[in-house]
Amino acid sequence: VDFILNPVSGQDNHIMYVLGDMHLAARNYDLDQFRTFANDLNNQITSNGSIKQYALTLGDMTWEVYWHQFTLSQYVTEINTLFPGLQIFHTIGNHDHDVNAAGDFNTVLEYFSNLGPNYYSFNIGKVHYVVLDNIYCQNTGDGTDNSRFYEESLDSEQLAWLKKDLSHVDKS
Repeated sequence: VDFILNPVSGQDNHIMYVLGDMHLAARNYDLDQFRTFANDLNNQITSNGSIKQYALTLGDMTWEVYWHQFTLSQYVTEINTLFPGLQIFHTIGNHDHDVNAAGDFNTVLEYFSNLGPNYYSFNIGKVHYVVLDNIYCQNTGDGTDNSRFYEESLDSEQLAWLKKDLSHVDKS
């Protein structure tokens, strides 16, 4: 995808909220608990109103074995409803890979269609953020816990991309 990057001033002083392991699945009151958390975070966002604010998830926004109850698409709707105006960057976690798909590439297709790339970088102010996918799935695709197999590693394609990406970052 080709797009133009436009610099935005006034972001050297910003806040990055970090959200991890939400495991939203519409079970055991997890959505109610998350909505309570969202209320607290929105109060924090309001109290820091004049500062640019963003969020970065650290993966496991959902829980793939419960996608029949709560999908990534529903997560996107929920997060956009709870945090209107807050730009959120996402990191894929092991539970955001499709348990019903076989092979690493196929397990991230649902993530791609709902949230975007599984690895990327971005700049805010003077900070260069790098988001990687360290989950290499070798699922068989039959949708059971026994079909789930992954290891934590970075493939050569990501490492080559990272090397190229960092070559454009001022070393200071």
